Amino acid sequence: MIRLALVIASLVVFSGCEKTNLLYCENGPNLKGTGCIDAPPASTLPPHEQCNRNNDCSGTSSTPICDTTQSPHMCVQCTDTEKTLCAGTTPLCKSNSCAGCVNDSECGTGGLCLPDGTCAAPTNIIHAASMAGMNVSGCGVPGGPGACTLKRALTEVTGTKNVIKLDDNGPYNPGMANFVVNSDVTIDARGIAPGGAVLQPTKNDTPILMINSNLVTIFGGTIRGATNVMNNDGIFCGQNATLIADGIIIDTIDKSAINASSGCKLALTHVNINNTSIKGSPFLPAILTAGASITLSRSVFFSNKGGGIKVTNGTFVIVGNSFAANGDVGSSVGGVSINTTTSDPMNRIEFNTISSNATMSGKAPGVDCTVGTGSSTIAIARNNIIWDNNGNMEPQVAGTCKHAYSDIGILTFGGESDGGNNLSEPPMFIEAIYNLHLQSTSPMIGRADPNAKLDGVAAQDFDGNARIKPADIGYDQLPRP
Repeated sequence: MIRLALVIASLVVFSGCEKTNLLYCENGPNLKGTGCIDAPPASTLPPHEQCNRNNDCSGTSSTPICDTTQSPHMCVQCTDTEKTLCAGTTPLCKSNSCAGCVNDSECGTGGLCLPDGTCAAPTNIIHAASMAGMNVSGCGVPGGPGACTLKRALTEVTGTKNVIKLDDNGPYNPGMANFVVNSDVTIDARGIAPGGAVLQPTKNDTPILMINSNLVTIFGGTIRGATNVMNNDGIFCGQNATLIADGIIIDTIDKSAINASSGCKLALTHVNINNTSIKGSPFLPAILTAGASITLSRSVFFSNKGGGIKVTNGTFVIVGNSFAANGDVGSSVGGVSINTTTSDPMNRIEFNTISSNATMSGKAPGVDCTVGTGSSTIAIARNNIIWDNNGNMEPQVAGTCKHAYSDIGILTFGGESDGGNNLSEPPMFIEAIYNLHLQSTSPMIGRADPNAKLDGVAAQDFDGNARIKPADIGYDQLPRP
């Protein structure tokens, strides 16, 4: 009996444990100073739930870390000190889950939070300034000569040094040419004051920003024409190029705000486009695509003389936007015009408010839509308000696309365009033309398709309010108690 007690005591001392029943240590039994646990081996624990060490969580790649600060200890994706899976667009650990950044402060001193949630390190950032910018090599990086001009910054982009930050509001002027992008790059144009940095030429006949065959992300800022510029688009998106724009303004443009050629991919969120096609003859829509693909969400089109958007061939997702006071008695496009043979199941025109737009006689001022041929045409236009275009004096829609669960000023119910469950009632805007949000007594409230997909680009309305079933028709969702 005395001999047995001595054996137990020696095990306790050698293992570094304080209690005789704690003989399981992190690196195996009886290894002094490695941290002992107060539970049975992992084989007896509930799988992937409770744990005492990281090895207990090895059965799943999504929660590989044991958080010992919880009671009971749980397998999680990450902790403040262990971030094995946190990288790329989810670089931060928040509440034991990897998440993207939401502001620059989360990315450390000198870092930037990009729209996709990625943190850009200071060594990846090129700084540009409008007045003090220099035209020298190596500009705008830690230890370099300081901020450079935007034109120079675009030539300094590499595979790792691929974020340009515009340090002031400008305007940034390309001189007698334009800004040309020949590398994949992200441009932070938020500047230092409302409206952000302004890209504005003095005199040229080319687009202000020309994207050749690259991936360009631009967030914040304004792209603006000038009164002495002739025949200028705001942005040209070339063949096989990709433009991701978030929170930008495009205004006072001679031709189209964005001209997208075949193969271009556009992903536009919170874009504000107004006062384009100011030269006229011919009138051109604010966004003009030909053989491109476009995803357009939570954006505003106002007072563009050539109309809102024209899609010729290619694919489209147009969800949650406002089109007001676009077009003219001399233009062929009012709010939305689509003519494509591509009947893609992803095509959508949904949760838009299209009001007070105008066209020449004989053209549908709201939505003119023909997609696919014959039986391939489906009801792809849903949950839209199409009201008071051309003063509700003529049919609001035309083409072979079918409209469903929408509020349409003039619609032949049971006709070619009627996809069912449509309304024709005044939507009760807060203010016609200038504020198309809904009044609390609007008949649009809760009248959207009960089976509508309320995820992805349709998850939030223009103001960021979550859409919940039954959703409201149009771009505005009134918050629910």
